[in-house]
Amino acid sequence: MSRAEIVRNLLRAFATLLVLGLIFTLVNPQAVWETLRNADPLLVGVACALFLAACFISAGVWILMLRAVGCSTGVVNACSLNLVGFFFNSLIPSGLGGDVWRAWAFARQEEARPENRWRRATLGMSLATVLAERWVAFVALATLTVLTLPFALPMVEDLRLPLAMFGSVPARAAVVAFSALMASLLAASVLAFSPLASRGREWLARRAVRETGGHFAVHVDELLAGLLDYRGKGGAVFLAMLLNLASPIVESVACWLLARAVGIEIGLLAFMVLTPVLRMLHHVPLTIDAVGVQDVAVVAMVAAFGVSAAQGVALSLLIHAAKVTVSALGVPVYAGMLLRPGRFGFATQESATAG
Repeated sequence: MSRAEIVRNLLRAFATLLVLGLIFTLVNPQAVWETLRNADPLLVGVACALFLAACFISAGVWILMLRAVGCSTGVVNACSLNLVGFFFNSLIPSGLGGDVWRAWAFARQEEARPENRWRRATLGMSLATVLAERWVAFVALATLTVLTLPFALPMVEDLRLPLAMFGSVPARAAVVAFSALMASLLAASVLAFSPLASRGREWLARRAVRETGGHFAVHVDELLAGLLDYRGKGGAVFLAMLLNLASPIVESVACWLLARAVGIEIGLLAFMVLTPVLRMLHHVPLTIDAVGVQDVAVVAMVAAFGVSAAQGVALSLLIHAAKVTVSALGVPVYAGMLLRPGRFGFATQESATAG
């Protein structure tokens, strides 16, 4: 890790503590604790299971994106790599480190496997499939945001969104602005694969290479070639996007259940609007794993419905806890990969010697 990366991570850790400290100066910590202590454990457990299901849905989408370019992996292996990647994403401030690790690990497995009818994925190709899967996830998220807009507007027509020192703004305007942003990003991401966007693709590829921190020798041209392999695969990409629509919907239901667990009675549709916001904030590298930033967003959103700040903070902390609980399942999987690499498809020292 370079000195610049260390400084950035320290600044993000400081920003995380600063925002959390600010939040807890505005709410009563005892009230937050009482709300959490009285949370319904059954609803919390079901919500955790749904977050795990969303992780497995993403694994299924990745398999579709692999097969679109002639590569493949098993369902169990995809879910295992996704769980470990989810765990790393919760630790690494950029929110992308787990995806880079997943690409690297799959390429290592591909190096060790015997020849079969599937194309062997190099590291560049593996990283391209992961980037394509994340792109499909964004397209699905943006599509869900735009689709829920007509239903969200009547729901927030008379509500105002508190913005701390800036007073408040009409919630309707905030929803329209966010939906317009997502629609613009959606259009830009679709155009990224057009012949006019070759420079944009090269920028994306170079950024992805930089995310490896110099540890993995990925040639930019190889990565670009992997991304361009998806041209002409519109049917497979569309199927992957349809499947990926289920992921934010499942997460929305999970957040809604967590809200009910702490006594917040807000309709499911409100969380269909909130979930895309939380997902987008997760990739804004201001704080670690969006801690603090997510809490502010959740408190502001539920406050528009008359929910107290203490309940809003409790809900946000439960969302964090549920995701961390699910990501922690990646720890024993990763330990198994380190202790018994051959069982997970990695080359062992004996096999390398024999080769």
